[in-house]
Amino acid sequence: MMDFGKKFLGRLPYPLYLALSAFLISVVIIYFYSPRFVTWQGLHIPPSFFNPEVNRGNDALKQLANPFETNFRPNNSIIRWRLLFPLVGHALHFPDKLYLSMPYVGALLVFAFMAHVAVRETKDRLVALLIALLSGTTSWFFVSSGWLGYFDSWYVLALLLIAFSPSRRLLLAACLLGPWVDERFILALPVVLFVRRFYFHNESSYDWKKWKDETLFVIISIAPYILIRLAIIKMGGDQSESVKNFGIALNTPNLFLHLLLGIWNSFRGLWFFVGLLFWIMYRYYYRIASIILGLVMLTIFAGSLYVAGDVTRSLSMFLSVPLLGIFYGYRHRPQWMSAAVPLIVFFNLVAPASHVMTAFTVPIFDLRYELSHLRNPPMEVSPLTYTTRAEELIKEKKFDDALTMLGYATRLKPDFARAYFNIGYIKYTKGQYEDALTDFTFSIRYDTRHANTYYYRGLCYLQLKNTENAASEFTYALRVAPPDWPLRVETNNRLQAIPKAP
Repeated sequence: MMDFGKKFLGRLPYPLYLALSAFLISVVIIYFYSPRFVTWQGLHIPPSFFNPEVNRGNDALKQLANPFETNFRPNNSIIRWRLLFPLVGHALHFPDKLYLSMPYVGALLVFAFMAHVAVRETKDRLVALLIALLSGTTSWFFVSSGWLGYFDSWYVLALLLIAFSPSRRLLLAACLLGPWVDERFILALPVVLFVRRFYFHNESSYDWKKWKDETLFVIISIAPYILIRLAIIKMGGDQSESVKNFGIALNTPNLFLHLLLGIWNSFRGLWFFVGLLFWIMYRYYYRIASIILGLVMLTIFAGSLYVAGDVTRSLSMFLSVPLLGIFYGYRHRPQWMSAAVPLIVFFNLVAPASHVMTAFTVPIFDLRYELSHLRNPPMEVSPLTYTTRAEELIKEKKFDDALTMLGYATRLKPDFARAYFNIGYIKYTKGQYEDALTDFTFSIRYDTRHANTYYYRGLCYLQLKNTENAASEFTYALRVAPPDWPLRVETNNRLQAIPKAP
């Protein structure tokens, strides 16, 4: 099987190999760690905004409509400075769905790039595909694929370009654009520059002087962004939660437990390669370098937690570290890696995974589980929930509130006959008979045997002085109604009271 895979991949044109690898990796990971598609239905349903999967997405669409929008929910206020995609999407008139799919495009580019780097490193296309797959079994991809409006894949791509690309042009592009995707790019720069130095360590043309020149080049490239943000903060123009409530993310119960769980879930099996990297660096390179790297990572991670509280996402900044561990493993212990990489791939595809914040945890399930929830959605995206609540409000004569609930129901399920019936009933009660007829007609379109709908359509026609149509509705209501229908006697009486046509 392995030989067949190598022969098949080896025969593919190289661009096709990279594209196919990126697509297959995405499909495989989503099968094992699926987004909660069902919650996406709540994108425009305010009661469902407590879900991180849709909360950001709704504000992201506001920003798409107006890139300089400032009226966001407090936990999303930081996105006002993440302007790259809002500006591009607004200028190019991206539809909402295309805009929200851009993180997937970024993920495909990450996988293609990592497959390319791994081919360059291992000279084996099948092994490269497995390494690229491993890079996606971590938090950045779970967030990019499952949480609407999060562009983590793009800033991770920018960081990986700095870590592993020899191109000065790509380095410049990553530095100029990366900070405007996510400020985590700035936080992670010391680590990825360290990774870059040791990734190119074996190349004779890449000495310390060249690394220092590139580091200075990176600092100059990102300086405008840093100066702008610092000036805005100093002038009090940055009102994001991370600035106003600095450190509040750590004031949560069970903090230590969430930290341990989040640290593990960030990389899971890839922690083996983090350990391998530190061991190889300590043994074969500069011992002090491994210690410095560990301290820098710990400091940046602690600072990120103090600002935000996204445990697993905060460690996504350091994806280049386990990847460097894989490449160093192939350089120094290739006999280990032939077994380690497939084993860690298998482990990371079957081991439980979760999004972990300092205050809560959201488990990630497989595609079959999530598809089953489409048939049985949670309350916040269930049309039945809002319709039932609307019926309670109707009894209390709170018609406007009921219409709001029914609007949510029909948005979630455009063919929900019960919701349209209740909308029609409210409009009938308000004396809006023609509008009520329209909604009753929608209700009948989706449920042709609901006797109450025909009864109230008949009442509307009576109010509009159309006795012929009213008689027809009452007759049909009696025909489809069950024997014990509560309105049978009243309907029959109304039918009898209508004068017969001469």
